[in-house]
Amino acid sequence: MVDGRPTKTESTACRQPDGSWIPVSRTDLRPIRTRQPEGNASLSTDTVLKVQQRLHELGFYVRDNIDGQWGPNTATAVRNFQRSKGLSPTGQIDLPTLTALDLPPDAGSSPQRN
Repeated sequence: MVDGRPTKTESTACRQPDGSWIPVSRTDLRPIRTRQPEGNASLSTDTVLKVQQRLHELGFYVRDNIDGQWGPNTATAVRNFQRSKGLSPTGQIDLPTLTALDLPPDAGSSPQRN
C-alpha cells in the first residue's frame, strides 16, 4: 500500500542492509518493525517518543516522523545533542542524556549509567 491505496508489487524489490535486493511477492509483505539498539532495548515507546519530541523542540530532531520508534535518525539526533552538552556521544538514551533533556527516567526500565 502507498498512501492507503493498494499498489502492485510486481517487479518490486527491497534493498537489504548488505546492499543486496530481494524481490517482493504478495506472500512476503509484512509490517516492518524497527529495532532499538541493545542499549535502548528496555526503553518504552513512550520514552523514545518524549525524547524525539524534546529533541525536536530543541532543534536536534528535524524529521516529522516523531513516532516513538528507535531508528538511525533518532540515534543521530541523540548523538548530536550529547555532543552539544559535553556528554559522551554514544547515541544511546542513558540517564545523563535524559537528565540533560530534562526528562524523567523510564519507569519500566533501568537506563544505562556512565
